[in-house]
Amino acid sequence: MSPSSGFKLGTGAIIAIVAVLLVPFALLLGLVAASSVNTGSNITALQIGGGPIEDSKIKRCIPAGTHENFNSPGDKYVYYPLSERDWDATGQRGADSDPMRSVSSDNVEMEVPIVVRFSMVTDCTTLKTWYNEHGQRYGASLSDEGGITSGWDLALRKLVADPLDAQLDRIVQRFPWRQIWNDPAIKAEIEKQVSDQMETLVDRQARGRYFEGFTVLVKKPSPIDKELVASINESQKLLAVSEQAIAGARADVARADAEVKVARAQAAKRRAEIEGYGSTEAYLKALAVEKGLNPWQPTTSSIIADRAR
Repeated sequence: MSPSSGFKLGTGAIIAIVAVLLVPFALLLGLVAASSVNTGSNITALQIGGGPIEDSKIKRCIPAGTHENFNSPGDKYVYYPLSERDWDATGQRGADSDPMRSVSSDNVEMEVPIVVRFSMVTDCTTLKTWYNEHGQRYGASLSDEGGITSGWDLALRKLVADPLDAQLDRIVQRFPWRQIWNDPAIKAEIEKQVSDQMETLVDRQARGRYFEGFTVLVKKPSPIDKELVASINESQKLLAVSEQAIAGARADVARADAEVKVARAQAAKRRAEIEGYGSTEAYLKALAVEKGLNPWQPTTSSIIADRAR
């Protein structure tokens, strides 16, 4: 062997060496790209395939309280609630929307604060169907910490709030605005009718049973036109003044009636006393005597006789 003919590696050997060198790198890359999932006590999840050589399909459902690292690289997880959720249409801080608006039977636009609470159906089959039907369409899932996302909010608005709004319109238009505003029995009736229909309406809107256990709370409705309430309050003030005046007049009449009764009783007593003396003259003479007076005044003839003496 000549000095210039140094040791040479064959092509296969070179490939083998490169492969050996790349294995640790590939392992490291796999560890870095591996997916992980962490579900809390009230959260479940779906694992969606997403690697470079995998279809984007649902792999499995992940129960609450699961913590896993180093799952398939590129996979993603969508999270859903096991605990009760709600749609809060009260307009208060933290609410999902302003109060809903409906028109009464006498054409007054009413503001109706309402809260609907419900639970999501979270068995694995239903979650997979939900994801395929609505989850991808709206991006409807929670954040990995279980917080509300814009996609989740949008799905609830489309599937829960919209049918709620339509049903509330149908119910409110059966009653006049004053009853809706200030009659507890009517508010309770609205609440009951919405409750009775919510599950059916949401199922129809979503084309499936994805939510259940609906409860409804209607807070105090009020007319949009605040002048209506102001006019009612003013009328109540005037009515209160009138009722006070009427009450005063009745008190005066009652007092006068009492005084008349007292006078009549006193007169009756006096008549009885007079009758006891036999005549009015005898009664008056008796009174005069009681006061130290002489009721028997001298006559003209007695005066002349006295002078003649």
